[in-house]
Amino acid sequence: MENKSEFTIKRREDVIDTLQLRAKEKTVLVGLIVVLMCTLIYENSAALNRYFLESDHEVPQLGERKKIVVKPGMIKELKERIDPLFNDFPQFTALFKRQKNQLDSVLQILKNNEKKATDKTIVVSRNLYRFVTHPVIEKNSNLEAVAKYLDLLQRKLKVKFKSRFKIEPVSFLQGERTLPTGVKRNLFDYESY
Repeated sequence: MENKSEFTIKRREDVIDTLQLRAKEKTVLVGLIVVLMCTLIYENSAALNRYFLESDHEVPQLGERKKIVVKPGMIKELKERIDPLFNDFPQFTALFKRQKNQLDSVLQILKNNEKKATDKTIVVSRNLYRFVTHPVIEKNSNLEAVAKYLDLLQRKLKVKFKSRFKIEPVSFLQGERTLPTGVKRNLFDYESY
């Protein structure tokens, strides 16, 4: 048995009319959505004005900068960069230990007072930068790595580390040479660079 179903035969004009009708329906739908959105905005304009324009909403003033704060990861990274210097410069071990102890105290301070921790980190970084850029210190790869990281800290903390050195000429005078008053010399103190 053959079961035949008959299809409605559509002409070409009917198909084109149907497609044009659907396109008009889409245009009307988009227009209705736009009208709905405009209506919602108009009806809720008082609440929107109150949220965006009134004093309840905090608007940052011109000239205010975001507070620069040191992150714990930055301090830990700096401590890790100092570690190889113990082997490279054993005569400065006491200096490096002091710097690492100060960085440890900065990590403790950071939990309570971010500004004080940032200031103390800047002081420690300046001292390290002074050591790293000293013209008498022999440069190596570990020292260069510390110098690069200190340059990165300068950019992040928006400070400028300066190191001024004046190397005095050595004079070999005949006779006795006296030290200026108030100056104490220790020939074995390697940390006074």
